[in-house]
Amino acid sequence: MNTLLELVEESNLAAGTVFGRYEIVRPLGAGGMGVVYEALHRELRKPVAIKIMKPEQARLETARLRFLREAEAAARIRHPHVVDVSDVGNHGGLPFLVMEYLEGEDLGALLRREGRLDVGRALDILLPVIAGVAAGHDQGVVHRDLKPQNIFLARRPSGDLTPKVLDFGVSKLLGATPASGNLTAAGAVYGTVQYMSPEQANGSQSIGPGSDQYTLATILFECITGQRSFPGENTLELLRRICSGTFAPPSTLRADLSPALEAVVLRAMSLDPAARFESLYPLGGALLPFAPLRTRLIWETTFLARAALSPAITPSTPPAGRTLVLPALSDGDEAAAPRTMTLPPERVRRGARGRTTTSRRTVGSALRRRLDLRVGVVGGVLLAGLVTAALWRRPPPGESNDAHAPPPPEETAAAPLVPPPALAPPAPSPAADTPPASPSPPEPVSVSKERPSPVARKAAARAARERKDKRRVQRGKNNAPVVF
Repeated sequence: MNTLLELVEESNLAAGTVFGRYEIVRPLGAGGMGVVYEALHRELRKPVAIKIMKPEQARLETARLRFLREAEAAARIRHPHVVDVSDVGNHGGLPFLVMEYLEGEDLGALLRREGRLDVGRALDILLPVIAGVAAGHDQGVVHRDLKPQNIFLARRPSGDLTPKVLDFGVSKLLGATPASGNLTAAGAVYGTVQYMSPEQANGSQSIGPGSDQYTLATILFECITGQRSFPGENTLELLRRICSGTFAPPSTLRADLSPALEAVVLRAMSLDPAARFESLYPLGGALLPFAPLRTRLIWETTFLARAALSPAITPSTPPAGRTLVLPALSDGDEAAAPRTMTLPPERVRRGARGRTTTSRRTVGSALRRRLDLRVGVVGGVLLAGLVTAALWRRPPPGESNDAHAPPPPEETAAAPLVPPPALAPPAPSPAADTPPASPSPPEPVSVSKERPSPVARKAAARAARERKDKRRVQRGKNNAPVVF
């Protein structure tokens, strides 16, 4: 009876085989380091893809470390277009890693079946891939083995295709500490020859994100022309042509190809890494005008805004406060007028791992400006209300405020009082209950038919107050008790 190691080596784990917490369903494919199976989580009954390392590779310490490096690299990147790694472990002496289960086919199978693709369809596939690889670069992960077979076109229940980047088995972690081990020997060549960058073909130790950019450009070359940029099977001849930069321009293989699109591809495939795009973000922005409208709208922010606001990524970008040219929105019309967007001045600072982030002072200044504006508006409204109230209470011209003023208090009245009339002596009879004589009625005040002057009105008001005071004093005298 074959052992587990023999079964894995032969890619012959039968359906129902228990492998740790997972139950094997069927084999999906095999690579240089491991075999991939469809499996089920035994408790959750969730379908997964489990990659089991081959026994001959598991015996090599470097290979084991590289297998774990693949899991670490994929787990670093949290992006919808990069395969998700959910578990890693060791069972029966064989390391394994667990990934999300995807249904569909890889880009290589699509190209073999259909040949060259329309430019729009090719960019629908590759712009998400470029975004996913760029997210890996942001986390310090260089893939180093991009090819159509490692771009999986996952089909969702809705029928939409979601490109996913697979297989980080030979990836490079930028900034890895010496303690983590150098897994790339001097002069070693990693990757697939037909899609290698010149620096990979030379066995250079200074391979960076520009190498992935070159490889992605060769994949785009194949998608839009139906042929590889470096065809052939002779490895040495392929390496020589790659190192010398000898290949046919894509327009010789597709006559209707836009010269502007060809210029983008050729720049990304420059022999000198310094002549390529500064990063994958400006490359994606340069490809946007040739993509369908829907794809442009989806990826416009990711590529254009990120490239424009990050001087570390695009040193040639004009300073802040400039106008950014966006691709035209008319679908299928490359000659349509471009749109423009004025970007506000931004202050950027160097963050962790060399990335640039917007300064918090910029956000604080904007909030303070908004608060000052609101306070100014409220203060202006209050001041206008006070002025309006003051004008409303102001008397009309020609009138004195004294005519509308209330009468002064009694104790401040300075007008002389008229002495009350003498009381009649009481009678010796019950006539003592007779009420006292009423005071003489006040003399009428003559009023002119003409409108009196302010001085006359003031005098009349003073006379009226005096008469009122007299009547008040008279009533107090009459109500006083009679003393015999």
